[in-house]
Amino acid sequence: MPFTAEETLLVRAEAEIIKKQYDAAVADLNTWTAAYLNTTKNTFTKDEIIAFYKALDYNSATAPTMKKKLNPAFTLDGGEDQEMLLHHLLQCRRVATAHEGAALVRHPPLWHRGSTASSTTRRTARSTP
Repeated sequence: MPFTAEETLLVRAEAEIIKKQYDAAVADLNTWTAAYLNTTKNTFTKDEIIAFYKALDYNSATAPTMKKKLNPAFTLDGGEDQEMLLHHLLQCRRVATAHEGAALVRHPPLWHRGSTASSTTRRTARSTP
Protein backbone atom coordinates (compact mmCIF):
# COMPACT_ATOMS: atom_id res chain seq x y z
CA MET A 1 0.00 0.00 0.00
CA PRO A 2 1.51 3.39 -0.93
CA PHE A 3 1.94 6.14 1.62
CA THR A 4 -0.87 8.68 1.82
CA ALA A 5 -0.22 12.40 2.20
CA GLU A 6 -1.37 12.26 5.83
CA GLU A 7 0.92 9.32 6.63
CA THR A 8 3.85 11.08 4.96
CA LEU A 9 3.28 14.22 7.05
CA LEU A 10 3.15 12.20 10.26
CA VAL A 11 6.25 10.15 9.39
CA ARG A 12 8.17 13.31 8.55
CA ALA A 13 7.00 15.00 11.77
CA GLU A 14 8.18 11.97 13.75
CA ALA A 15 11.61 12.13 12.11
CA GLU A 16 11.80 15.85 12.83
CA ILE A 17 10.95 15.27 16.50
CA ILE A 18 13.61 12.58 16.80
CA LYS A 19 16.13 14.95 15.15
CA LYS A 20 15.01 17.72 17.58
CA GLN A 21 13.73 19.91 14.74
CA TYR A 22 10.69 20.82 16.80
CA ASP A 23 9.51 23.87 14.85
CA ALA A 24 9.46 21.90 11.59
CA ALA A 25 7.65 19.03 13.33
CA VAL A 26 5.00 21.34 14.77
CA ALA A 27 4.51 22.92 11.32
CA ASP A 28 3.90 19.45 9.81
CA LEU A 29 1.60 18.45 12.67
CA ASN A 30 -0.35 21.69 12.21
CA THR A 31 -0.67 21.01 8.48
CA TRP A 32 -2.12 17.61 9.38
CA THR A 33 -4.46 18.91 12.10
CA ALA A 34 -5.70 21.78 9.89
CA ALA A 35 -6.62 19.27 7.19
CA TYR A 36 -8.04 16.46 9.35
CA LEU A 37 -9.47 17.88 12.56
CA ASN A 38 -12.91 19.41 12.43
CA THR A 39 -12.57 21.76 15.38
CA THR A 40 -12.58 25.51 15.89
CA LYS A 41 -8.88 25.42 16.82
CA ASN A 42 -6.81 23.18 14.61
CA THR A 43 -3.29 24.59 14.92
CA PHE A 44 -1.18 24.66 18.06
CA THR A 45 2.11 26.15 19.18
CA LYS A 46 4.94 24.00 20.43
CA ASP A 47 4.43 25.44 23.93
CA GLU A 48 0.68 24.65 23.87
CA ILE A 49 1.34 21.04 22.86
CA ILE A 50 4.01 20.56 25.50
CA ALA A 51 1.89 22.16 28.25
CA PHE A 52 -1.14 20.04 27.34
CA TYR A 53 0.71 16.72 27.51
CA LYS A 54 2.72 17.72 30.61
CA ALA A 55 -0.58 18.31 32.42
CA LEU A 56 -1.84 14.80 31.62
CA ASP A 57 -1.14 11.88 33.91
CA TYR A 58 0.26 8.75 32.34
CA ASN A 59 -2.34 6.20 31.35
CA SER A 60 -3.34 3.64 33.98
CA ALA A 61 -6.02 1.01 34.40
CA THR A 62 -7.95 3.25 36.79
CA ALA A 63 -7.38 6.57 34.99
CA PRO A 64 -7.03 6.08 31.24
CA THR A 65 -5.44 8.92 29.26
CA MET A 66 -3.88 9.33 25.84
CA LYS A 67 -0.42 9.71 27.40
CA LYS A 68 1.25 6.31 27.49
CA LYS A 69 4.67 5.37 28.85
CA LEU A 70 7.13 5.33 25.95
CA ASN A 71 9.52 2.39 25.66
CA PRO A 72 11.42 2.91 22.40
CA ALA A 73 14.23 0.57 21.35
CA PHE A 74 16.44 3.66 21.03
CA THR A 75 17.33 6.50 23.38
CA LEU A 76 15.26 9.67 23.40
CA ASP A 77 17.77 12.38 24.21
CA GLY A 78 15.62 15.45 23.66
CA GLY A 79 14.23 15.64 27.15
CA GLU A 80 10.67 16.31 28.19
CA ASP A 81 9.84 18.53 25.18
CA GLN A 82 10.68 15.70 22.79
CA GLU A 83 8.56 13.23 24.74
CA MET A 84 5.54 15.55 24.88
CA LEU A 85 5.74 16.23 21.12
CA LEU A 86 5.92 12.47 20.52
CA HIS A 87 2.76 12.02 22.60
CA HIS A 88 1.00 14.53 20.35
CA LEU A 89 2.27 12.80 17.23
CA LEU A 90 1.08 9.43 18.54
CA GLN A 91 -2.36 10.85 19.28
CA CYS A 92 -2.52 12.20 15.71
CA ARG A 93 -1.63 8.71 14.45
CA ARG A 94 -4.40 7.19 16.59
CA VAL A 95 -6.90 9.60 15.04
CA ALA A 96 -5.56 8.99 11.53
CA THR A 97 -5.70 5.19 11.82
CA ALA A 98 -8.78 4.79 14.02
CA HIS A 99 -10.84 3.16 11.28
CA GLU A 100 -8.15 1.25 9.39
CA GLY A 101 -9.06 -2.38 9.21
CA ALA A 102 -12.67 -1.66 10.20
CA ALA A 103 -13.95 -3.25 6.99
CA LEU A 104 -12.13 -6.49 7.84
CA VAL A 105 -13.58 -6.49 11.34
CA ARG A 106 -17.12 -5.98 10.03
CA HIS A 107 -16.72 -8.24 7.00
CA PRO A 108 -13.82 -10.66 7.45
CA PRO A 109 -12.85 -12.68 4.38
CA LEU A 110 -14.98 -15.79 4.10
CA TRP A 111 -11.95 -18.08 4.33
CA HIS A 112 -11.21 -16.58 7.77
CA ARG A 113 -14.65 -17.26 9.25
CA GLY A 114 -14.41 -20.98 9.85
CA SER A 115 -11.46 -23.02 10.94
CA THR A 116 -12.98 -26.33 9.81
CA ALA A 117 -13.49 -25.42 6.13
CA SER A 118 -11.50 -27.43 3.65
CA SER A 119 -9.02 -25.78 1.30
CA THR A 120 -11.50 -26.31 -1.57
CA THR A 121 -14.17 -24.43 0.38
CA ARG A 122 -11.73 -21.62 1.14
CA ARG A 123 -10.77 -21.28 -2.54
CA THR A 124 -14.42 -21.15 -3.52
CA ALA A 125 -15.28 -18.69 -0.78
CA ARG A 126 -12.57 -16.25 -1.91
CA SER A 127 -14.07 -15.95 -5.35
CA THR A 128 -17.57 -15.36 -3.98
CA PRO A 129 -18.46 -11.64 -3.92
